[in-house]
Amino acid sequence: MESFGKYVRSAVNFVGYLGMLGVIAMMLIMTLDAVLRYFFNKPFLWSFDLVEFIMVGCVFFGLAYTELRKGHVNITLVFDHFPPRIKPFIEILNHLIMLGIGILIAKQGYVLAADSFQVGRVSTGAVKMPQGPVESTIFIGGVIFSLLLIVKIYDDFRRLKTGTKA
Repeated sequence: MESFGKYVRSAVNFVGYLGMLGVIAMMLIMTLDAVLRYFFNKPFLWSFDLVEFIMVGCVFFGLAYTELRKGHVNITLVFDHFPPRIKPFIEILNHLIMLGIGILIAKQGYVLAADSFQVGRVSTGAVKMPQGPVESTIFIGGVIFSLLLIVKIYDDFRRLKTGTKA
């Protein structure tokens, strides 16, 4: 399971870096679009659609990366007052709930992307971009998030068994 966890963490880092590149791409596209719009009166027709599509990938790829870096919001005000013996159980429960949400995101992302590919759904902007590839990032992000949570739940149980802290 340790090698599986290593691969999952590598995949999470990879999609996290893709999300970061997406943020840079959005910034560059919008900056260039603003320059072209205000100085040359020739904006891109596709910039808003493309930036919206990239943003979807950034959000769902960033979900697992943020969890890997323990960047999601925690209510430490409550958690810190629990006895040390109870804290691992609360972490396991938290990860199980998050896993359920991750599985739901992946399932709905799959349904949405499959439907988009089947009916050939395109964006409503000036340039008709296919939505299937973009909606696939929801599925991919949900799957990677769920795999990471499975690894974290395994680690939680292992720490509970050995009595070590995170």
